[in-house]
Amino acid sequence: VLNTPSIEVLRVQTEWINPESVKFNLQLKISNPNPLTLSFSALAYTFTLEGREYAFRQQQGLPVVPGYTARLARLALTLDTPASWHDPSRKPKPLNIRVAGQYRSASHWLNAAVPFNQSFKLPARQLPEVILTEVLSSKKNRQTKLKFKLKNPNQTELRLSTVRGRLQTGFRGGKLLPLAEAVVFPASATREFELRLSPVDVSRLKPKTACLLSGELEFQSQTGRMILPLKQKVTWPR
Repeated sequence: VLNTPSIEVLRVQTEWINPESVKFNLQLKISNPNPLTLSFSALAYTFTLEGREYAFRQQQGLPVVPGYTARLARLALTLDTPASWHDPSRKPKPLNIRVAGQYRSASHWLNAAVPFNQSFKLPARQLPEVILTEVLSSKKNRQTKLKFKLKNPNQTELRLSTVRGRLQTGFRGGKLLPLAEAVVFPASATREFELRLSPVDVSRLKPKTACLLSGELEFQSQTGRMILPLKQKVTWPR
């Protein structure tokens, strides 16, 4: 007598978030309680996030499970970031997620699909709000500091680990310098921080020249990476 194989969704994790998209990683455990090898021809599943259902289908790279063993299967999916995740007026709420679907058997001894259906509640996600408050330049040592204010609406701390970008006008400008150490932003709090530019001879710029600050800030947290773009027009030097 052959037994019915089973599938359990072990984990749903956020790998990264930015204002346009969010990437989730799923881990499934497929158990084969029979002596015969179990193989599949197709996978079809839905991923429901904040009430919106997304459908996926896969026919390549499906697992093969030998008899009396279990195999882990990993799925990665990228979705549009919900608009509420970058709404500073919204109070973050836990995420309700449901994963449901089935693996269609390709084994001659199992003429059926193996289903799965599980729900998860993940910590709230919301992109922080970053405001450039001041640009300070020194003609003497050619140093420029950019002062920001960041509001962290999440229930977990954020660590600013990587900065990329530049402040540019025409052919002149400076790159954002790497951080000497990560900047920590406590949960549900607002904090000021500074970034520095590579040396720029601001004496060759007219006061209050129109410039563009562009780049991105990358944060680490317990709930995955957050990547926040920087794009703001500023007048420099002031």
